[in-house]
Amino acid sequence: MEVLFLTDQIDDFMVVDLRDYDEKTLKNISQGDIEGINDSDMSAAESSLSKEEKSDILAFFKKQLKDRVSEVSDSKRLVDNPCSLVTPKDGMTAQMEKMMKMMDQKFQGEKRNLEVNMGHPIIQNLSEILQKNKKHPFLEDTVEQLYENSLLVEGLLENPVQILSRYQMFMESASAYELEKLTE
Repeated sequence: MEVLFLTDQIDDFMVVDLRDYDEKTLKNISQGDIEGINDSDMSAAESSLSKEEKSDILAFFKKQLKDRVSEVSDSKRLVDNPCSLVTPKDGMTAQMEKMMKMMDQKFQGEKRNLEVNMGHPIIQNLSEILQKNKKHPFLEDTVEQLYENSLLVEGLLENPVQILSRYQMFMESASAYELEKLTE
């Protein structure tokens, strides 16, 4: 497999018309369903979660995010990140959506699919918290933060300032925890 990294806004328009090059089919990795790529081509992190634990954490994400995402699924491609938003099959890419918003301020983009990396330590910790206390407030705050982080990475977060208060709350909690460990 070869990778072509396209970053210019015009690339989306070009790739739509140029479906293959030099007898190689071009595929957009930001799309949820990538036909022709085997699981062996992907190197997702291994998960120690059981099938039931995976199902529970995915259901929690879906319930929390409700109608803001079209689907929540176990990622086969993420290695370092806990989750990522991907374009549904044949959907509008994030770059194309940004271009449409530039032309029409009232343009509403489509819902994205959220892929969750079951092998990521944050997701594994969330799963353990969920198994012990399904109503723990940390769960809801963390899912919101992860979703908004994914929007930020895609360039789709309308107001990046909105995530700061939750981020600072997490830092306050983590610093209090570290201070407590030092005083023991």
